[in-house]
Amino acid sequence: MRPEIEQLRTVYQQQRAASRQVQPQQPSSMLQCFHRERI
Repeated sequence: MRPEIEQLRTVYQQQRAASRQVQPQQPSSMLQCFHRERI
């Protein structure tokens, strides 16, 4: 796996962990896409 993709996954996981504790008022479009797919 390319390093930049690995970095994106790490950042995404950190954002997801943070959003679990505090609901972001303006979630990034990437988080919205993943959230939409989960529903």
